[in-house]
Amino acid sequence: MRSKPHNVPGPGDNRIDDVLWIFVNFFNAQHKSDPGMGLRLCLKKFATFAKLAFVLLPTLGATQVPLNMQLHAWIYPGSPALNAPDTYRSVRIHVLRPQYFTLQPNGILKLDKEDPDDLFDTKNGFSLTNVADIKAHSDEQLVTVSCQLDAFRAVYTDIEKRNAFILTLVDFCNEYGLTGIDLDLEAFSKWSDADYANYKSLVSDLGMLLQSHNRKLSVCGPTDYDPSNQNYRWRYEDFINLPVDYITPMCYDYQWLDEVGAPIAPLKWIHVWTQYLLSLGISTGRLVIGLPSYSYRVNKHNGTVTLTTLEVAKALGVYDPNRREATSAEIMVDDAQGDKWVISDNVSLREKVQAAHMAGASKISVWHLGGNEWF
Repeated sequence: MRSKPHNVPGPGDNRIDDVLWIFVNFFNAQHKSDPGMGLRLCLKKFATFAKLAFVLLPTLGATQVPLNMQLHAWIYPGSPALNAPDTYRSVRIHVLRPQYFTLQPNGILKLDKEDPDDLFDTKNGFSLTNVADIKAHSDEQLVTVSCQLDAFRAVYTDIEKRNAFILTLVDFCNEYGLTGIDLDLEAFSKWSDADYANYKSLVSDLGMLLQSHNRKLSVCGPTDYDPSNQNYRWRYEDFINLPVDYITPMCYDYQWLDEVGAPIAPLKWIHVWTQYLLSLGISTGRLVIGLPSYSYRVNKHNGTVTLTTLEVAKALGVYDPNRREATSAEIMVDDAQGDKWVISDNVSLREKVQAAHMAGASKISVWHLGGNEWF
């Protein structure tokens, strides 16, 4: 056996040294006339590998979005989400959820139209061009209906308004060839027993009529601090036997459950909620975990919370990827005025998707496109 070159470890020192020793001897055997050739060739190959590793390792080590994950995303009209099309035109998002309707306090639906003379407040609202664009860049389209509690009460206390609400939405989907409706009624902490019963009744009637036209219904629900001790009247198991195609728990806004300055969505919290919902018997085909891409800012003096975007945070120079908080992968930083920022970016979003996926979810929906990074 050829003796090893000076300062090159021999077999048994460690596994990497073993491999290096094998390669040195291999190259020496190919160049018997030059005993040092094996080491020189081995070092050259190692240098090439090191350059390649320098490029690849950051990517290989990053959390990646599972290829089999179905991706949904919400879009709403106006600032600060004006550039939402830049995202959905550049990456394939399976299901887009544009907000085309708002339920007014009088219980009558208002079509949120895009106004060419006021794009700052209306861009990405309804227009024939926008509908065509949304359909061209998605497999499914769920029309989001934004509802406040007083508006919903005006609907279910008036049978004519209730019928008009249902028929308007179904006819709209049929007329424009859209997949279905995403019902977004919130203020869950203020619901009475009657509100909850009437909501489920409306969901049942709307869902049945949509499905009779081969359309779909999605409902958005709350997530409390602890799924085993919920304070809301909403119970996810109540929707399993209703005609609902997608059940979307909003796994964000954690700062309102804990304290201002807390994460928007801790990773463990997402994981626990996902496991809990699947344990109820909600199928992976129906469960869509809502995840945040938004950020927020807390005023130092009065504690006012302002929802904002990564684009704004970067423009103001407060985005610092080195200030990442471990439990949520979000960035937490104070600006020069002492205001606290909690910022989402593509890293925190990927980590949240992974938390849901590892708990068993196969579908997620991101709030929101426009002003924020995608994966």
